[in-house]
Amino acid sequence: MTFGIAHRGGTGLRPENTLAAFRHGLSLGADGVELDVHLTADDVVVVHHDATLNPATTRDGVEFISDRKPIRDMPYGALASLDVGRRNPLHPYSKRHPEQVSVDGESIPTLDEVLDVLPDDKWLFAEIKSSVTEKIPLEEVDRLVIATLRVLHRRNRLSKTVLMAFDWRALDIARRTEPDCHCSYTTVPRSWIDGTLPLEHRGLPESLLQRMQELSVDPTVDWVGGVQRDGPSLPKRIADLGGKFWTPYFRDVTAHSFAEAQSLGVSVIPWTVDEPDEISRLKELGVWGIITDRPDRLS
Repeated sequence: MTFGIAHRGGTGLRPENTLAAFRHGLSLGADGVELDVHLTADDVVVVHHDATLNPATTRDGVEFISDRKPIRDMPYGALASLDVGRRNPLHPYSKRHPEQVSVDGESIPTLDEVLDVLPDDKWLFAEIKSSVTEKIPLEEVDRLVIATLRVLHRRNRLSKTVLMAFDWRALDIARRTEPDCHCSYTTVPRSWIDGTLPLEHRGLPESLLQRMQELSVDPTVDWVGGVQRDGPSLPKRIADLGGKFWTPYFRDVTAHSFAEAQSLGVSVIPWTVDEPDEISRLKELGVWGIITDRPDRLS
């Protein structure tokens, strides 16, 4: 069986990382939801993709905001008053997912609020957010991981949760704190390093791609998962760390890479798979799970 995981609740259909999205994705039969966690200035674990407020999705009253204020600088009360239930039609971000239905009045939820609507038998995939290109101080990563684990432990949710991170330091902290927690080592697309971008990644900032290529030959960047150009394969590196799950970009999952991961006891959960033919291909391979913006296409 391949588990279907609604990415940010199913952002192809409802506003990302909102309670409306999580409820809708689950109503379509998803086996779980994926989300992103951050810590507010008053240490509340909240669910939001970017480390900053997004002007493309955030309104203060009726007006879309213009500043990308960091979430870590804001108390939860200030975040809770904002509306993230629709996209700014003038922003390029709004061209993505044209079938997304707006749901006015949706606020940035806490992790606790998401767990309130997530049935006990469904999986939670929680990405510990940390920059791929800039090294976040370890103490900041530690605070977010510990706060997230505290919520999951209090809610008796650890056994049905997979923590994910591009910054593998977060997973090291999680496993040292809760040795039995499930962790998935997330990796950036190889195309970001090789420079042969698929259609969906064309238009990425040149500065990001240049930084990825710099990191890929820098021996000091073990804090970023999956960017080194040389050395062991990604499944081998994860297995050597004692990892049991790998979350790669879906185009990096080939028959060869999947077979290698399987031989090493590493389960594969690719992101973000929206096209029916790719969903079918990966199901036929036998991946553990599929993370998708379109949970309506999983069956």
